[in-house]
Amino acid sequence: MNALTDLKQGHTPGPWKAERMGTDQLHIIAPKNGSVVAALKRHPVTRDFVEANARLIAASPVLLKALQDLVAAVETGPWVKEQQAPLDAALNAIARATGAQ
Repeated sequence: MNALTDLKQGHTPGPWKAERMGTDQLHIIAPKNGSVVAALKRHPVTRDFVEANARLIAASPVLLKALQDLVAAVETGPWVKEQQAPLDAALNAIARATGAQ
């Protein structure tokens, strides 16, 4: 990807990974360019939650792409009424993730 594509995408391109930085921080890193996407502070009481949050944040680009691909597959295939609610939920999640909402 190039800088123009990155700007159009609206976020640092994935994949991302979570890395421990010392004993009290986790960084979400974009390995392609080494940028820090997010930094989370670990606390002994909430350490497990922070590590789980870091994994979820790191998975965000992959989750967004999978959801976009799923929506495209549902929209181009045969439509059944039961698909509408989950499709609307998926479209809402994509809109939130991309800043369209």
